[in-house]
Amino acid sequence: MLRHGLRNKLARKPGWEWVEPYINNNEELANIIAAYKVSKEISYKFGVQVPKNTQEALRLDTAATEKLWHNAIETELKQINDYETFRVLENHELMPIGYKRIPYHCVFDVKFDGRRKCRLVAGGHRTDPPKEDIFSGVVSMEAVRLGFILA
Repeated sequence: MLRHGLRNKLARKPGWEWVEPYINNNEELANIIAAYKVSKEISYKFGVQVPKNTQEALRLDTAATEKLWHNAIETELKQINDYETFRVLENHELMPIGYKRIPYHCVFDVKFDGRRKCRLVAGGHRTDPPKEDIFSGVVSMEAVRLGFILA
């Protein structure tokens, strides 16, 4: 999108005002281009190509004799259903108050023993933050040492 705006000299047109800061900042523009290139590279792990999306995973399976990515996707979806993570709304049923539709996608990985792994992840960054205090269970080693000393 940025490249299109720069090539067609749209930076000064209405709706393209956001392009201007990137034009004058070569370092930020270079970072954007580098991130884009990395996102388009084919990645391998333990000699196996790791798909970037579900469509690519299924395409890789069509070339293989075993349907390892397909099985990984099915396993993940079965676990989600077994734990009743989601409730499917009936046709024309409205979303309950307090709930929000958020995007989701699959993230793929290859384990050291060659197993294929799929994880369904939701765009939690799109949800509203909780109103109550947030507790983090992460404790530093200094706090643990201090606890032992005090005990």
